[in-house]
Amino acid sequence: MARRGSKKRYDDDLLRRIYESDEPYDLGKLLGVPKSTVATMLKRGTPVRKRRGGVKPVKMTEAHEEFVISLIEEWPDMSLQELSDRLYAEFGLRVAPQTVSRHLDGRCFTLKELRVELASVNNETNKSKRKDWSNIYLNLISEDYVPIFEDESNFNQHIRRGKGRARKGERAIAVMPTTRGSNINCIASISPLQLLSFSTHLGSLKAVDFERYLNEIAEGLDRFEIRKAVVNIDNAPWHCKAEEQWRTICERFSQDGTSRDWKLIRMAPYSFSCSAIELFWSAFKEGVKREFRERWAEILNSMPTAAETLTARRNRILTDVAQRQSVINADVRKLQAYFQKVQGVIAKASNGEDMPIGR
Repeated sequence: MARRGSKKRYDDDLLRRIYESDEPYDLGKLLGVPKSTVATMLKRGTPVRKRRGGVKPVKMTEAHEEFVISLIEEWPDMSLQELSDRLYAEFGLRVAPQTVSRHLDGRCFTLKELRVELASVNNETNKSKRKDWSNIYLNLISEDYVPIFEDESNFNQHIRRGKGRARKGERAIAVMPTTRGSNINCIASISPLQLLSFSTHLGSLKAVDFERYLNEIAEGLDRFEIRKAVVNIDNAPWHCKAEEQWRTICERFSQDGTSRDWKLIRMAPYSFSCSAIELFWSAFKEGVKREFRERWAEILNSMPTAAETLTARRNRILTDVAQRQSVINADVRKLQAYFQKVQGVIAKASNGEDMPIGR
């Protein structure tokens, strides 16, 4: 006895004989084919049965995939709809954007945050300057100079992660104060073993502010008894008088008779991937965003008092967060990891190779 719901499959030649017969029902009965099967075949208008299941034919071939990949490699920000339109314009192939997405997934292409690379980052002029700086840096390190990286960064009370989660069809929303408030400028210098100095500054930085901070770096070098050091700075506008200021500071510290050899060198333009402190700032800002989320009610609901304005209170909270995160993200293991990670990039720069974008 056949299972309930199962259907017997008849030979194609048998069905064709019945379909072409003058008396299909009588012949079907004679050959043991049910009347319902014969009726379905006659209604369908052909003895050939429709294909069911199995592998569906693929519209996008390997040639189409290669064409799409060539477009993405040239313009990585093209949308799926644009890629679908280009396939139709080039091959007359009409496919849905989701079909393009599935084929790209199969070729290990994923959607990710777009990084912008300036055209001048890896031009011959800047690669040559980067090579000169990296060779000077590596020679000094080989002579037991302690590497110091100095840099500035800033944030305000609107600092947040760029992505969030929400239910499907709803937006991820973060409530923020009406105004951004003043930028908190953070200035730091690090060595492979310690956070040499860290300070905050409200508002824009000027050359006179940087001179004060260079003095803090010298005090840090003296405090940790670092006698040989190479301080690496970038080409920010407020560094315009850095060499002259550093020379004056070193002369003042040398008056006690202690031998010190503190050098200050400028990094080549667009050498951010060679700077260990950029990794420190990345971890620092992640920590700031996390602590902001935890203290958001305190920041948002701050109220002015007779002794402190709302702006002053919020700036105090921002400064407190910055000071705490500078310590958290500057333990010895993290600092050594920062320096070790950029060592390979500096080695490539010394050979005149392109600087990779992103870390």
